[in-house]
Parts: sequence; C-alpha cells; structure tokens
Amino acid sequence: MSGITEEQTRKVAEMARLKLTDEEVKRFTQQLDKLIEYAEQLNELPTENVEPTSHVLELKNVMREDHARTMISREEALKNVPEQKDGLIKVPAILE
Repeated sequence: MSGITEEQTRKVAEMARLKLTDEEVKRFTQQLDKLIEYAEQLNELPTENVEPTSHVLELKNVMREDHARTMISREEALKNVPEQKDGLIKVPAILE
C-alpha cells in the first residue's frame, strides 16, 4: 500500500465518529487504497481536448421563479413543535 496509511484511515474514522478495531483499520486501509488507485486511473485518460464542464447535461436556468408569498405567523409555525423556548424550536444538542 502506497496511497493511504493506517493513520489516515484512523483520522477519517474519527471524523466520521466511527470506532474501528485494529483489524477493521487494516481492512479499510487496504480497501481505501484500492479505491484511490482506481480513481487515479482517471489521470491517465487523454483529456487535453475536452472542455471543462460543471454538469454532464446542458441545463439552462433550472431554478424556479421567485415569487413573494404570504408567510405563516410564528405562532402557527410553532403550533406542532414538540418543544420550544423563547419562540424558537428547541432541538437536542449535536455537539460534544
């Protein structure tokens, strides 16, 4: 394996909040390395005469028209909220 190290695999797992065993780290390192090797094959394709594109299909202004509409009141919006505080929706914390 030359592309990705076990340390890098552990870092990716940490960012994804995954707890991996040493065996899983070794297996995933090998799998990620194979994926990277496969993706690097794209660098071998002749792309000199290919125009850059942001999308494979010719799309022109696929956004809808923006029209002003009447808004519901805050009280109406909070009517079915399970928990609220000071006029805001209260949700569980997601950060440690």
